[in-house]
Amino acid sequence: NKTMGTTVNYAYVTLAVILIAIVAYFVFSAVNKKNQYPRNHIAENNIAIVDLKDQSKVHININSKLEQLNDFSSERRVALQGEAFFDIKPDENRPFIIELNEKDHVKVLGTSFNLVNTEDVFDLIVYSGKVELQTLNRSIILEKNDRVSRYEDAYIKLKNRNLNAVSWKSGILVFDETPLD
Repeated sequence: NKTMGTTVNYAYVTLAVILIAIVAYFVFSAVNKKNQYPRNHIAENNIAIVDLKDQSKVHININSKLEQLNDFSSERRVALQGEAFFDIKPDENRPFIIELNEKDHVKVLGTSFNLVNTEDVFDLIVYSGKVELQTLNRSIILEKNDRVSRYEDAYIKLKNRNLNAVSWKSGILVFDETPLD
């Protein structure tokens, strides 16, 4: 009987070790996946709000995707497909880069702006700070209330007159001297 009791104890110890190993594997896998990049933030049916590691905040519009390309330790780099409102914390040593495609990007140090980047539409409106658009092998600097839109293959810079450009985020529509009909 003494041998049988020892065998049962070894069986329990072995079972406990196996269970601990399985739990440790899943915990380590979950932590490891959390630290993998690129990391996708997708807004399918609702607006998504993403708080980034650098304390910047991004509101992602419905049917849009923000791809965080790295952990922001040496550089802050994301890619956008769709529409998002960015509120970027200043960091002079690490500009915030938004890749638009293989050649073009938006570069900011600290600012707030709305960006639409789809196959058919490009629209960038700056609400505070400065933004640099790198496209067509040139740089376009935008400041508060500046807007750049793409028409066919040309980019046009103008003053923003659209009071409802971010109504998708704020839930507020502005009607200024607009007839009710």
